[in-house]
Amino acid sequence: MSSWLRNLQGQLTELASEVLSEATEEVDDPESELQVAKKKCAEAERQLAIERTNAETLLKKVADLEEQLDAKNLELDSLNAKYAVIIESRDSQIRSLQVELERIRHVDESVIVLHEDEEDNFLSDGSIRSARMREEIEQLRKEVTHWKRIANETPTADHSKRILELERKLIDQRSKSEAEMAALVLAHNENIKHLREQYEAKIGEVQFHSSEGQNSTRANSRTEESDDWQKAWDDTDDIALPRTASAKNVSLELLEEKHKELLERYTLLTAEVETKRRENKAREEEIDRLTLQAIDSALSDQLRDVRSECERLKEEAHTYNERVQESNEEIKKLRAELEDAHALLDVQREKYEREKELEAEKNRLILEEASAEVEKIRLLFTFNSGIYVLLFCSIVFR
Repeated sequence: MSSWLRNLQGQLTELASEVLSEATEEVDDPESELQVAKKKCAEAERQLAIERTNAETLLKKVADLEEQLDAKNLELDSLNAKYAVIIESRDSQIRSLQVELERIRHVDESVIVLHEDEEDNFLSDGSIRSARMREEIEQLRKEVTHWKRIANETPTADHSKRILELERKLIDQRSKSEAEMAALVLAHNENIKHLREQYEAKIGEVQFHSSEGQNSTRANSRTEESDDWQKAWDDTDDIALPRTASAKNVSLELLEEKHKELLERYTLLTAEVETKRRENKAREEEIDRLTLQAIDSALSDQLRDVRSECERLKEEAHTYNERVQESNEEIKKLRAELEDAHALLDVQREKYEREKELEAEKNRLILEEASAEVEKIRLLFTFNSGIYVLLFCSIVFR
């Protein structure tokens, strides 16, 4: 009987321990699952925050790239407008220089025709001024060579300034040359007028002396028969008159020789001046050609730089557009991933809430079952205790 009671007590103890252990295990498992779910939720929220930060950063980068693209487009437009104005101004300057060149050529041709129609030209001061003009033209040619070398050596950004300075100096030298030409023409006219007056005065004087000699000869021939004293006087006068006439003839021959010499000198000076004019014209054409060549070279360099700058800006704009497209695609991808993360987070949250509710309901049922089992065990223990008491009492009373 005692062995049976011990056996029954051991079975009850094992049953109670198993029930308590199962209840404890079933209660601990939902808590661990809840903690795991909380950790997963926190990790998902952290990933979501990181993705949001990355998305905001990418949006800022896209905005910056769009601003840079707009700025580059504005800069490109301003550069195009600026260089268009520069090219137009250079074209207008070239046209004005061509018009000025044609005008100067026309003036030179008019001056040449005027001097060909005239019978006089420059004398000694003309040759001096021609030499001075030759030196000035040589100086101009040296300056043109110097500025051409500077235009080939210096950067493109200083071309316009040097071209303007060269054009200004060229205009100044042309105005000086025109003033010198006008002064030379005026001095030449004055010298020729003075020489003509002197020549006419000498010719008039010679003619006056010749007519006076002829009148004296006729008067002496009429009074030769009057008296001896008059005859003697006339003889003396007849002796002196041939001398005077021969002196006048010598003076006239000298004047004619001087006139011939002046004509030869005039011819030589005319030929020399024509040669100098041709040389000056050739040098002016060379100066104009070199100037136009320097201007053309400078404008070509500027146009080449403008085109290269436009190509570079176009390449930069194309690169920025590609970057913007890549950023937009990446943003779309991140937005899709973010939406997927939000959807997954919502699904996880719903699953977690549902599992939490199920676990809570399950735990409640388990607790109720455990409470019922404990109550059963308590009742069974109470019943067994009563049986033990009854048995003990029966044994005692026996």
